This record gives sequence, structure tokens and C-alpha cells, in this order.
Amino acid sequence: MELFFLYVSTVHIHQGSPNAPICSDFILGKCKKGFKCPGHHCPLPFLWQYKLTEDYIWRFSVEDNVKLEKPYCDVMVEECSASSFQISVEG
Repeated sequence: MELFFLYVSTVHIHQGSPNAPICSDFILGKCKKGFKCPGHHCPLPFLWQYKLTEDYIWRFSVEDNVKLEKPYCDVMVEECSASSFQISVEG
């Protein structure tokens, strides 16, 4: 449990830089830069985002990222819907 907490506490997404790359060193457990790293520190090698307004980017949870990525990577899937997502926007 302590290792999980340590891992989650080092995850960070640059809110003001949606186009920042995902830090591959972080995924491999090798990034030593912490919050000074210019890349996103996310637990997956992909990060789905949705631009709601010019100033607000919605980032999906880890679970929803996996739900989006699976059909996106499946060459047999031509269309998919997002009806199984439960998204709440908290102000």
C-alpha cells in the first residue's frame, strides 16, 4: 500500500500544457526530475483529453483512458460509442 501511495503521489499532468509529451522515463520508473519534468507523469503511455472550451481541457480517469484506448487500438473496430462513461464535472 505504501508503494502505491508513493507512485500515485508522483503522478502529475501539466494543466497549462496539454500538448506536453508523456514522460517515458516516468513510465519506466527512471525519471528523477519530479515536478520539474516538462513531460506528463501519468501511469499509462497514453493520455486522452477533451477540449471543452478554449481554456479548459478535460482529462479522463485512468479507467476511462483504458476504455477509450482499447477500441481505438483495435483494427477490427470501425466505430465506437462512449455510452459506458460516467463523467462528472465538478466546479
